[in-house]
Amino acid sequence: QGAGCRVVCGQGGTSVNHSCVCSPGWYGANCTTQCNGGASNPCSGHGVCNDGRLGDGTCQCSVGYVEVDCSVKCAGPVGNPCWGHGICFAPNGSCSCFANSTVGFWAGSDCSVCYGAYYGASCTLLCNGVGNVSCGGHGRCPATSSSCQCYSDSSFGFWSG
Repeated sequence: QGAGCRVVCGQGGTSVNHSCVCSPGWYGANCTTQCNGGASNPCSGHGVCNDGRLGDGTCQCSVGYVEVDCSVKCAGPVGNPCWGHGICFAPNGSCSCFANSTVGFWAGSDCSVCYGAYYGASCTLLCNGVGNVSCGGHGRCPATSSSCQCYSDSSFGFWSG
């Protein structure tokens, strides 16, 4: 640039000492590109945009949000996706539940219930039954016991034993 030349900044920037200073939510050498989610709501309000003159506009999503613009909430409570019992995936925020003896055998769309014949606070205890079928398929274990509670209703049938 010559001594008399002035840098031209885009809509999201201001010229300061022959370079552009980007406003929050804008990035690039001339501050011409908005962050994912838009400059007025970068990263959909659920993350931090790598903005500024040297930024690339990528979002670092807050815990519990996914997608390039952090617009999708993961299943489970905010800040604790999949109840801490699985991994959240884009594009729809669905959970893939953990299933091992170290962290438990979890199920459900948000990984909040024990899988199959497992029970207990950590879903690591195996209920009495056949293989991984709780109570031979005719009942369930309560959350704190390996003793079967037989189904006794019109949906699952009337069982005893």
